[in-house]
Amino acid sequence: MLLIGETYMPKHNYQHGTSFGDALLWRITPMDDKDYITRIEFEERGKRIDDENRRQNHRLDKLEKIADQLTDMAASIKAMVVTMQGMQKEQERQGKRLDDIEEKPSKRWDLLVNTVLTVIATAAVTLLIKGGM
Repeated sequence: MLLIGETYMPKHNYQHGTSFGDALLWRITPMDDKDYITRIEFEERGKRIDDENRRQNHRLDKLEKIADQLTDMAASIKAMVVTMQGMQKEQERQGKRLDDIEEKPSKRWDLLVNTVLTVIATAAVTLLIKGGM
């Protein structure tokens, strides 16, 4: 027969006594007949423990699947971040190229205006020099 909630110890019942520092002191007391359980109670308790173990194992299996899915998701997110960083760099390069393309007509217009002004100024100076001669 076994103790309820205790390991089987023949003819003695171990009870927690006082503590002394880190060491626990235990006292041994004789067991009464009320401390024993029947074989039927023992088997029923074993069945309940087995059922609980099965339920817990089932829950652990589900948790393992979820953990695997989370690991896969984390790896996918990491790959997505790397891809997005590459896309960001490419977008920055394309932005610079677009700025250059947009600035070209402006630079050409500025060059044309400078050329026209230079031609007009040169013509005016030439007229002044020829007119004064």
